[in-house]
Amino acid sequence: MKHHSGKLRIIGGKYKGRQIRFTAAEGLRPTAERIRETLFNWLQIHIETSNCLDLFAGSGALGFEALSRGAKKVVFVESNRKAASMIKQTLAQLSSINDAVINQEATSYLTKCEQKFEIVFLDPPYKSELLQKSIDALHLHSLIKINGWAYIEYAEHSDPPEVPDTWELYRSTKAGDAKACLYRVSD
Repeated sequence: MKHHSGKLRIIGGKYKGRQIRFTAAEGLRPTAERIRETLFNWLQIHIETSNCLDLFAGSGALGFEALSRGAKKVVFVESNRKAASMIKQTLAQLSSINDAVINQEATSYLTKCEQKFEIVFLDPPYKSELLQKSIDALHLHSLIKINGWAYIEYAEHSDPPEVPDTWELYRSTKAGDAKACLYRVSD
């Protein structure tokens, strides 16, 4: 399969309208603009000055949107070397110096992570076990601060992941074949 570069648009905040490039890779599908707009409307009063984790960063769409809207720091975790490199290039173009790009498999990163986050974005490749494994690892290692947020996206026609009892569904939406849920983490 031939992979080519793509572009997407940041939809709000200080980088609104800016095009970011990403490397196409198997399983990489940036979160749709409609879902990103809805998600960040839900998070608008919580995003400013937050530390965020974009766990399956891919194109970096969710992390860049968070930065554009005032997040203090975003850690982008991406296992694909070329995709991680494109995220680093975009951060350099934005002169964003507090952020980190980790080229590592997500669950491996979570087992060694020592930082806690206010907001975590989970949008792994569909039809993989990575979403459930990541949810379990985030909970086991207490990586989301109390009253923090967990965003998950998965294929609408697949079984929803099991979330901890301490994750309360705040809002959900769907677009195309994507189901998006935002959870408030109480413990």
